Amino acid sequence: MNLAELTQSAQADIDRIAAEHPNWAAGPPVSPNPNPPAAYREWRGRLDAARHQLDGLATVQAELQSNDGTPRLLGLLDDQGRAAVSIGNPDTASHSATFVPGTGQDLVRMPYSTEDAEAMFQAALRANQDLAPEDLSVTTWMGYDRPMDLFDAASPDFARGGGADLAAFQEGMRVTHEGGQSVNTVIGHSYGSTLVGAAASGGNELEVDNVIAVGSPGMLVDQAADLGLGAGADVYATRARFDPINLATGFTLGSSPTTDGFGAIQLQAAAGPNTGPPILDLPSIAAHSSYWDQGNPALRNMGAIIGGMPPPHIVPPGG
Repeated sequence: MNLAELTQSAQADIDRIAAEHPNWAAGPPVSPNPNPPAAYREWRGRLDAARHQLDGLATVQAELQSNDGTPRLLGLLDDQGRAAVSIGNPDTASHSATFVPGTGQDLVRMPYSTEDAEAMFQAALRANQDLAPEDLSVTTWMGYDRPMDLFDAASPDFARGGGADLAAFQEGMRVTHEGGQSVNTVIGHSYGSTLVGAAASGGNELEVDNVIAVGSPGMLVDQAADLGLGAGADVYATRARFDPINLATGFTLGSSPTTDGFGAIQLQAAAGPNTGPPILDLPSIAAHSSYWDQGNPALRNMGAIIGGMPPPHIVPPGG
């Protein structure tokens, strides 16, 4: 189904569920029990889920209506909360990137990811001034079932369940591309990098020129060389000093990509904001999303790689 049909279907689901108990719209039925009846809680859960799905579709519609002169294209959408929205046309761009968000990102929160995609799009134009906007494309790919909380994010199952889909999406980009072969880069943030690892392991092959793991808890492999990538592909990794993901690596999702032993090219990133008294320098959630802040060397690095240029801020081996 297309976006309009999915929207109609979602609204019909809301109307059908609401009609089951029209008297409950204002609240649970009166009861001497201080807790709402189980039947009401079950009904309310289904209604809220249906409304959330409709809100997600409305968010996708809004993302496609940008008026900055660069087209937004819908490359994927289904009724399970999966979608892909491109800035620019990946079928004709000479340089294409795919951005894979991580934990807690659903369609309602898609603008947070597309904002990062826009930052990378502009950073690539700054890095390679021979490129025009029509030469670039950055796709926000939410085509897998993302873990929605930290408990689920400790499991590799979500990544393994979606890895083949990302691999197929990248293969499709190669097949449908017009003209000479494009320079394709995949950026995975947080658990999104774990998904990227799954797309390039376990029998999957990821046909890309560059992989960038940003704030990664692990990529399901011990070394970059274990990733099944296109010939000559480069693997990069970056992590902010105060990113709390530092506390979660090396456990259930594989080795940290930012260790020398992993074999990725290490990219500099700003330390990010910290919390607590200055003497403690505690990690912060804000640091986990700071890679796309203007002025962050991580953003300049990502822009350069997407634009086909050498990244300007590399961590020397052992640094």
